[in-house]
Amino acid sequence: MLDKGKAVTVPIEQDGQLKGTSVLYEALGQIWAGGEAGLARYHDGRFVKVNLALPDIRSISALLADSSGNMWLNSSAGTVRLDGRSLANAIAHPGQPVQGRLFDATDGRLGITDLLGAQSLAQAGDGKIWLTTHDGVAWIDPLHLLKAPAPPPVIMQSLSALGQTYRRPAQLALPAGAGNVQIDYSSALLGTPQRMRFKYLLEGYDQAWQDAGERRQAFYTGLPPGEYRFRAVAENGAGNWGPEGPGLRFSVAASFYQTWWFKCLLALSGMALAWLLHRLRLKRMELRIKAQMEVRHAERERIARTLHDTILQSAQALILRFDRIKRALPAADPALCQIDAALDAAQEVVDEGRERVLELRGRDGHPGALGDYLYEFGQAMAQQHGICFSLSTQGEARELLAAVKTEVLAIGKEALFNAVRHSGSAEVKIELVYASAQFSMTVRDYGKGLDASVQSSGKRPGHWGLSGMRERAQQVGGQLRIDSRQDVGTTVVFSIISRLAFG
Repeated sequence: MLDKGKAVTVPIEQDGQLKGTSVLYEALGQIWAGGEAGLARYHDGRFVKVNLALPDIRSISALLADSSGNMWLNSSAGTVRLDGRSLANAIAHPGQPVQGRLFDATDGRLGITDLLGAQSLAQAGDGKIWLTTHDGVAWIDPLHLLKAPAPPPVIMQSLSALGQTYRRPAQLALPAGAGNVQIDYSSALLGTPQRMRFKYLLEGYDQAWQDAGERRQAFYTGLPPGEYRFRAVAENGAGNWGPEGPGLRFSVAASFYQTWWFKCLLALSGMALAWLLHRLRLKRMELRIKAQMEVRHAERERIARTLHDTILQSAQALILRFDRIKRALPAADPALCQIDAALDAAQEVVDEGRERVLELRGRDGHPGALGDYLYEFGQAMAQQHGICFSLSTQGEARELLAAVKTEVLAIGKEALFNAVRHSGSAEVKIELVYASAQFSMTVRDYGKGLDASVQSSGKRPGHWGLSGMRERAQQVGGQLRIDSRQDVGTTVVFSIISRLAFG
């Protein structure tokens, strides 16, 4: 392109839009290019492909603008007349399809267009369009073109399913399993039926109209059960679509495995299987925890025997020895009172040690209800430190397993001790909940709460109370949760499922 005396190269095949360009043409104030890939227009320094509404218009060898503003093309498919108004609309709005009409052997145009014949189109003074092919010269009179008639409504000829063909159907009820369907249709257009194009839509299955081209059959496979309506329209080859006919309504019955009750049965079976798997997993967890507790119980019994046979026996022997020494002293000896106090303290140590031995052997070293023992301990702590203590119970109280009761008491005492000694709260509460699904114990205070460092690490530096509570909860298969907020208070919650709590 020469622009103000300077040559500028414009790639015609830019972005792969055109291939094998054979003709350049200036018309209608535009520069056009034709080639193997179709028609393009020069716009903003590049060639942009023109969207033609006619299919398969390729290998363009000649271009011509007639006196009426229409454009003619010679292509491998035949001679094409592009409507001037549609062409002007596409120039103003790039990308819009350009309507036109194809003249081929159906209209009497014989021979093949010479792909190298850029001068194979011309307009005479009387307005006729002359064109050359390998078979000679022909002309077309644009002022006396036969208008292509609009096609009549599409007729449904047959529907085939399960090896059976239904002729001229209007409404059908197909049996179960008839998901593969073939529908034959047509339109009785006289003159040029080979130019007709069709599109169809199956309501209830298709999301958009399907372009069938010249094909007069529609195939569907795997249709689910339901109600359907098949619609189709025809086009005469000149862009005129005919009216829509009544179409075809049909239904496909459901097989037993496609019914709602079968799907519900499958869902229920899946839920039952999931529930059984869940129960199996719980059973395995229970057996594993029981095995761990049996190993732990055996170790506790070994430690209990060791304590009983060594420390407790030795302590009891010392008590008896000092008792004999006391009996040898005169009744008025002032040391008797001190010896009695020491013997009482030693006996308390032995009693407490014997209590621990009972706990280690899996027997309840704390006779009576769990709530009573915690209440006595809490009241003693409250009187010693001058705070208010309360204990409440929800549900019918049940006896915990000895091992579980021991750990619950230990956790409760540790939580009470921490609340009384460290929280600064004036009130501490314990709540025991005996539910059908689980047992839980909640110790709540309204003090200053745990430090941020303690909450993040889960323990106080140099102290093992919090860690010990978590370990005790894990040993019996329970869970421990500690919630604390600054200046609001701390809540310690221990929970365990009923099967592990009560046996």
